[in-house]
Amino acid sequence: MRRKTLGTLVGLALCVGVIFGIQYTPDHKLLFEKAKFAMETKGDLQAAVKLFQEIVAKYPQEKEYAAKAQLYIGLCYEKLGNSEAVKAYELVLKNFADRPEEVAVARERLAALKSGMPSGRSMTTLPKGVVFLEAFGVSPDGTKIAGLNYDTGENIVVYDTVTNRTEFVTHLDFSEGSFWADVPVWSPDGKEIAYEQYPNKSGAQGAELRIADLEGKSRLLLKTEDGEIWPLEWLPKRSALICVRQHQDRSYAFGLVPLRGGSFRTLCPVVGGPWGPWGSTSPDERYLVFTEGQPGSKDIRVISIDGEWSRIIVDHPANDDHPLWSPDGKYIVFRSNRQGSVALWGLGMKDGQAEGEPFMIEEMLPRTDLLNWTSQGLAFWKLNEINDIFIQSIDPETQVLLGKPRLIPYMSPGNNSCLRWSPDGKSIAFVTTTLDRPGQVHIVIQPSEGGKAREFLVPVYIWDPSTHTLSWDSEGRRLGFATFSMNTDKKQASILILDIDRGEWKTYLLSDFPYSPPHIEWSLDGMSVFYENRGEVTDPGIIERNLETGKQRYVYRPEQEGNFRFSSLRCSRDHQRLVFHQENRDGPSSMTFYDVIALEIETGDVKKIYSGTDGVGAPVWSPDGRNLLVLSGIKPSIEGEGMGRELGIIPVAGGLLKKLKIDINWSTGLGFRHGFVSPDWSPDGKQIAFTARSVKEELFLMKNVISKNKE
Repeated sequence: MRRKTLGTLVGLALCVGVIFGIQYTPDHKLLFEKAKFAMETKGDLQAAVKLFQEIVAKYPQEKEYAAKAQLYIGLCYEKLGNSEAVKAYELVLKNFADRPEEVAVARERLAALKSGMPSGRSMTTLPKGVVFLEAFGVSPDGTKIAGLNYDTGENIVVYDTVTNRTEFVTHLDFSEGSFWADVPVWSPDGKEIAYEQYPNKSGAQGAELRIADLEGKSRLLLKTEDGEIWPLEWLPKRSALICVRQHQDRSYAFGLVPLRGGSFRTLCPVVGGPWGPWGSTSPDERYLVFTEGQPGSKDIRVISIDGEWSRIIVDHPANDDHPLWSPDGKYIVFRSNRQGSVALWGLGMKDGQAEGEPFMIEEMLPRTDLLNWTSQGLAFWKLNEINDIFIQSIDPETQVLLGKPRLIPYMSPGNNSCLRWSPDGKSIAFVTTTLDRPGQVHIVIQPSEGGKAREFLVPVYIWDPSTHTLSWDSEGRRLGFATFSMNTDKKQASILILDIDRGEWKTYLLSDFPYSPPHIEWSLDGMSVFYENRGEVTDPGIIERNLETGKQRYVYRPEQEGNFRFSSLRCSRDHQRLVFHQENRDGPSSMTFYDVIALEIETGDVKKIYSGTDGVGAPVWSPDGRNLLVLSGIKPSIEGEGMGRELGIIPVAGGLLKKLKIDINWSTGLGFRHGFVSPDWSPDGKQIAFTARSVKEELFLMKNVISKNKE
């Protein structure tokens, strides 16, 4: 957690309540959030037990929260190895018989604990070394981690947990004409890695499927001229790779590519989310299991590799995803939120068909992904991410900070981001998410002088605070943002507009922005929006789009050729100027130059306000238009996507970057990286706001996944 104690966090919130005149009295909901925060984010199970016990004692009439709290007491005790877990579960059955979901989980945990045959399940954390690595898989023997590094290019790296050494399998850079490497997948013997490689060039459509040994010697297996292809798994007997083929229309298919070389043989089409589908092969190479359906309500299907039959084996209203076949072929494991929170589940399998009913194996922390099986157990990847919004007083003339930053007065800490002040300064809009329940994304509008907040459910499945932003129209009556192509029912990138008074949403389709949705800003009359053609597709630049007619025009294109990427579009308070972040990966030098560009909308006049190799981004206009508030020290490979280590101010007329020393009590937990995102400047110029983010990735192995009583 970012602050030293949860008591400090609550104290800050209470202080803000006093400042804004809010009667901020903790209730059962706030206490429950605090308890879950201690359990899931901090990992302080003893503190969580005390808080859950307080809920049960103080709020017995709040049946939902009291029942969940009693259940969580049992789960905490069980993780601690405490025999009190049995008593806690028995109290769920005794006192909350009218709560079927909690009772069902308590019965299952009691059956496991009283069977006399403990599972012997245990967790082992894997070190990650000093070189940044985005993990994709653990080697079959459980000693090496394959992932991506972004220091000089997007490269495949392998970290050896025994020797503590990191080796680069590929040696690519960011220059035009180079390549990106992606999706490393271990061979069954751990001696080779299959991966995708595609050109670092705007508008390029093809990709390569390659195999490399751990010394970096690679060979081409298959090349496509349109769309992408990436490996999913090696067949256990090394005859072929199961791959995903993504076509130009963003449709997906599973298929086989022989290791001796050859064409892609389609097994079946499949619906994929924003990052494609997932599946796993049975050890006898006869079946493929995978998820299908829309995000939030996915089911699990099995097909035979010979293409003779296909059937759904897990059909449930919940979200069931990421199935993996166990090494002995007797089970599949998968993630499911059918009991309310995300857990690891299992299902018996025989000859490609389900045996019995799914059973819960273990509660999973939010934002935990399954990676692969190893001889040491099942590998997981966990992202710990804390996002809190703070307000900092500032002298608008001298830019001197006044006092310490204050946490916004909202009951759900740790999950808030993307703050934006309303044009009149009377309200603050931000986004809050529930990590263990995908699809529960809300826009919150909080009166800045006190009063009840309004919440609006956002019609998207995933909200990424690194890329999504909010934008008010000039009258403060509408909020808008852009989202992923696979994040809406239309399956196309879209602009979503919220009419605040009516609480209604309207959707406007965009061309395809599959991975990183553009930022939008409103025109003065509210008839049009501006957005970035970021460079992931052809013809990068800044576009104005009329919302009603759909007509578009470029208001800015780069004058010279280069490998450009645009982001962080922001409109001035008077809606006369735009500012944006322009990256130019300058060809042969492999050096990225970060430019901050200001554009006069009416005349098209352009001014470069900042240029350099020190990462600067997310520029925000001061109310008088004389300065820009920016993130500085952005290093995605070290600090996390789009996260600045500091905040700074740049004079629009020219001058040096002035760094601001923000006094935040960051988390002291081992392995956290800290920084700032989504800054904003109040309309009166007397306050700045920002999201303070702490991020930590963890890798661990679960041993004895399937308990003995299931065997």
